[in-house]
Amino acid sequence: MTEKGSGLVLESNENDSFIVKAIISMLQPGIGAATMKFLNVIFICLFLVVSSFIYTLESDSKWKIHFIIIFGLALGLFLSLNWFLYELSKADFDKKNNTKKTKKRKRNKKKKN
Repeated sequence: MTEKGSGLVLESNENDSFIVKAIISMLQPGIGAATMKFLNVIFICLFLVVSSFIYTLESDSKWKIHFIIIFGLALGLFLSLNWFLYELSKADFDKKNNTKKTKKRKRNKKKKN
């Protein structure tokens, strides 16, 4: 952590653990790679827990259908969240490229004038 101006800026070092990088990434604006990995790990843990409940319950248990539905909802949330964040990162990449191209065009126009 370093103090910059009036605010506090969190910086991650290469020696920091995965959890520290994920927490620092969550406190920064936007979605970082560490946050995405952390979310995916949490979802995988959720899938494992719900799958173990489905596997261990008896086939005639009234709770089994509930866990199957929860598993389906969690899977849908996992897929839609990853898709949305992928599209968001793609849009940010396109936006950065367009601003660079626009700046180059403005510089070229100024040189011509």
